[in-house]
Formats: sequence, C-alpha cells, structure tokens
Amino acid sequence: MSWVQSLPDREPPSWLSLPPTAERVIAVAQGNELLGKLRKMRTLTDDDDDVASTSGPSKGQPSQQPAWMRNLHERCREWLSQLPSTLATLPKQQSNDNPDPLYRLFFREGGIGRKLLDQVQKDLGDVVKVCEGGLKQTNHLRTLMSPPTKGTIPSHWRRYKVPKEMSVSEWIPDLARQLSQLDGITAMQKNLSDVEVWLGGLFFPEAYITATRQAVAHRKRWSLETLHLRLDIGRVNDPGAFIVDGLTLEGAAWDMDTGKLVLNDGEAVRLNPSQIRWIQEEGAEAADSLKADLVTLPVYLNNNRSDVMFTIDLPFDASAGALVAMRAVCLTARS
Repeated sequence: MSWVQSLPDREPPSWLSLPPTAERVIAVAQGNELLGKLRKMRTLTDDDDDVASTSGPSKGQPSQQPAWMRNLHERCREWLSQLPSTLATLPKQQSNDNPDPLYRLFFREGGIGRKLLDQVQKDLGDVVKVCEGGLKQTNHLRTLMSPPTKGTIPSHWRRYKVPKEMSVSEWIPDLARQLSQLDGITAMQKNLSDVEVWLGGLFFPEAYITATRQAVAHRKRWSLETLHLRLDIGRVNDPGAFIVDGLTLEGAAWDMDTGKLVLNDGEAVRLNPSQIRWIQEEGAEAADSLKADLVTLPVYLNNNRSDVMFTIDLPFDASAGALVAMRAVCLTARS
C-alpha cells in the first residue's frame, strides 16, 4: 500500500507501453477534427440574412443578396478556377486480345475523372448563374446549394472514398490534384509500368495493386496464386517494379541503414517514393528465411483507418515485440 500511495498523480503513457507523445497525438487528432468543423462554419454568416429573401437576386442589385449567397458565389468562382478546364484520357483499345491491365485501369480511372469533372463544373456553373440572377432556382439547385453553404460535399459528388470530416473547400483542390495526376499518366500511355503513381490519389487504389499483379503474371507467365507482394521503402532501382509515392508511416520510422522499421515517438513519417514488386512463392520463402523478423502491417487509404487496402510484410526490430501491435503501427496512402 505504501508503494501504491507513493505513485505520482500523473502517470506517463509509457506505463501502458505507449509512446511519450501519445497524448499529443490525440490532441492533434482532436485539433484537426475541430479545424474541419470550423472550415464548414466559415460560410455560415447570419449578419445580413434579413436583407433580402433567398429566392435569388435580380441583375444589377448584388447588394440585395444575403451574405451567404455572396459568399457562396465567390467560393464557387474560386473552386471553378482551381479545377482543370479539360481532362485528357486514354483512347479506348480497339482489340480485347491480351489487353494491358494497367491500361485498362487508367482508362477506367480517366473515365471516372472526366465524368466527375463535368458534373462538378456544371453544378458550380449553375450555382454561379443562380447567384448572379441569370438562372432560376429549381429543387435540384436548392438541394445542390445547401451542402456547399454548410461546407459539406454534395452526396452525388462522392464518387470515391474521402474522410467524413473533409470539407468541400478541401475536397476541390484534392480532386484537382487527382485529375492532374491522371492527365500526366495519359501523356505516358506507352510506358504505364514506369509511371510514378500517387497511390492514394487514385479513385480505386486497390484496383491498381490488382492490376500490377496481373501485369507481372502476364509478363512472366506466372500463376496469380503464387505471387506475393513486397514493398521496398525508399528504393526505386528495380526495372520490373512499380513506383508508388505518398505513403506515410504512422507509429514507426524507417531506418535506411538497417533496412528495418524502428519505433518512434508516435509521429507520422512521410516516406520517399518506394517500389512494389511481386515475387513467386519460392522467392518469397527464400526472402523470408533471410529476414525472419517480419511484421504484417495494414495499408489504410487514409489516417481514419476505416478502409484497409492491403497488408504488407516488412522487416522489424525483433526487440520491439508486441509493441508493434500496441502502438498500432501502419501505413497510409493518403495524408
């Protein structure tokens, strides 16, 4: 009892095998959630709501617009300027004889991106016209104007998974970056295996992993069931591998000297461009015998950790033991 009574009033997180910065990590997550809510509230201004009705202003009388409509008008024009005017896509293949899996994937990604871009541009253009008095409001437009006013993303724009707390002002530049990547990939349509891919910037990143597996199996005449995935962090020197970027390691760091994961204070570490490659089962067993200390880590779509894309085996310092699981070490593809 004397030992219990002598314990300090404030116990450090290390008593629970957590990093010393565990409380700071929680505070950062709560702060990011609060900032997301504040971004959604930026457009909610009630100071001038009683100036005019919300039925739509007439031309030449912008001062009679309520504050929320003027704000929405400015934001829609800004969002339109951030989006590309057009999006180049891969031409459709004429023959289905042995089509390239990567070509099929990026053709499908480009089609999704073009349809989404057209939809967003049309909707934003219609909202601008309503705010300027050039277009009458309809039920669809009223429904469309409500989510951006509140800072949320319209439901019919959500063609791919994003964090629930993401605001529309964050989503628009994020979409523009994704479309920019697809436009660059289209320019390299003859060398799709050598493209450096922002994995989290694809509409369906899991499909990219499947396409690389099919491409290797087709190229080397291997069975799909015998292939195992490997991730070489910070390496892009294998001509038969696929380069991915944008990966973030949470709860650990990568030691380039030893080629192993080491525990850190819990902060997220942005990784350099890395390569993924597929090896046969015999090669996988040989590699595992050389690196017996392997840990299986999940690769999540984003730091919400709600969508697991795949798992990967990485070498880890054996002295860490169960701390790897207790500190929830993982990889994310989208920051």
